[in-house]
Amino acid sequence: MISMLVRSLSDATLAAIGKEVSQQPIELVTHQPKPWALPTDCFRNVARKIAEDRGSAQCGYTFHHRFAQKIEGHPLYIYLTHHAVWVSPKGEFVDVTPYPDPRHAPLDHGKKIKFLPDDTADPVVVRGQPIPLPLRFFAVDDNPELKAYVAELNRKEQEACRSLASQA
Repeated sequence: MISMLVRSLSDATLAAIGKEVSQQPIELVTHQPKPWALPTDCFRNVARKIAEDRGSAQCGYTFHHRFAQKIEGHPLYIYLTHHAVWVSPKGEFVDVTPYPDPRHAPLDHGKKIKFLPDDTADPVVVRGQPIPLPLRFFAVDDNPELKAYVAELNRKEQEACRSLASQA
């Protein structure tokens, strides 16, 4: 039931959400996690891959979903996570970061993940460490309670990230 609901998210819905964040088109990116790569450390994972095999980094966002457990009916919402992928010397986008917990894995399309490139989405560097930009939360229907819930998630995320960035 859950996977059918998530799969029912149309490409048009995801594209509309993506347009609120970046004008670049959503890409399907090959997921090839490296044995040495650490979960939730995409920026350093990509830097290591570049050092080993050349290429470059592309920052952007991965798409994820959750159900609002505190709202009757547990409506679905989408959130975007700031992320980096490796761009091979041939120009292919490859996600080298592992997702050992399926709950935190991005939306996929077979063995590829949905990735929204954003050339303006460089991480903030605090004390020499890359800090991701805030998560972005989106309601996928017109439920007023869900919209308020998502707005509050966005507010709290912005506040937490401002606090981290102020330590730069």
